[in-house]
Amino acid sequence: MECRIITSPDTGFPALQCDRETSLLQDFFETEIQQSLAFAELLHSRCKAADKSSSDFSGNSFNIMINKDKFIIENTYDDMERLEGNRSFLEKLLVDWIDLYHTKANL
Repeated sequence: MECRIITSPDTGFPALQCDRETSLLQDFFETEIQQSLAFAELLHSRCKAADKSSSDFSGNSFNIMINKDKFIIENTYDDMERLEGNRSFLEKLLVDWIDLYHTKANL
């Protein structure tokens, strides 16, 4: 799993760039997070929550479940599209996305 946060050349906002294996996560960021700082911060708060309880969110095209150790993203319209990853990996991406968002907002 390889992803990094970039500045979208089209919008100037943070975007995710992932390898083929993790492209579903990139699609999730583009479709569900888009340019929503509030949703990114909500997901981040669930990733870093001390109680590590499970959280589920349903969006336009994807569902995400964050539990004690991992996250699972599923395409709402295609149950064959599913990605499972380490919770800390998602948390790091969200921190980087939020930081870049704040940097761009302050320019």
